Amino acid sequence: ARLSDVFRLLIELSEADSHIGQLWRAHIAFVEDVLRLQDEQLKAKWFARIAAGQIVGNAYTENGGNALGTLNTKASQVDGRWVVNGEKYYCTGTIFADWTTVAVAHPDRPGRQIAVVSTQHSGVKILDDWDGFGQGLTGTGTTEFQQVPVDSFMPEDPNDPEASIFQLVLMAVQAGIGRAALNDMRSSLQARTRSF
Repeated sequence: ARLSDVFRLLIELSEADSHIGQLWRAHIAFVEDVLRLQDEQLKAKWFARIAAGQIVGNAYTENGGNALGTLNTKASQVDGRWVVNGEKYYCTGTIFADWTTVAVAHPDRPGRQIAVVSTQHSGVKILDDWDGFGQGLTGTGTTEFQQVPVDSFMPEDPNDPEASIFQLVLMAVQAGIGRAALNDMRSSLQARTRSF
């Protein structure tokens, strides 16, 4: 589907239930990243998983305690295999996902790196503990990682559209909420028998 079709459908979905529209945020951005991959083997692996219905969430945000520009969640090698250790919060959609992208500090690469891990691994603990405003049913909560094997590292892309996709999903959700509010108001007004 073209992105315009995806966002039109997201608006309709969010008009019915804004939680469902928002929980797809990370998945849609990840699919766009996969479409842009230059590594054909990695692209084929993720196309097969996505086509099979597997969902990808995200775990980027940390809840304080780290200096600006640094991450406490880290990738490290253990017995020749990369693993992730750390804790994230505001992990929208991860509770429903098969995989999650995790922003990590990497010992050999500067800046934020994105590791993809299975949410089904025994070292992943997903908590439905979000108590902030809104998003009550989006699966936005804490995710803990303990010696979780890395399936893939996503290559860095200076033109990555992820941040734009994230914002467009939120705008689509808000447009759906606006439509639902307008429909509710219209129904309420049309049902009135007296002007006041």
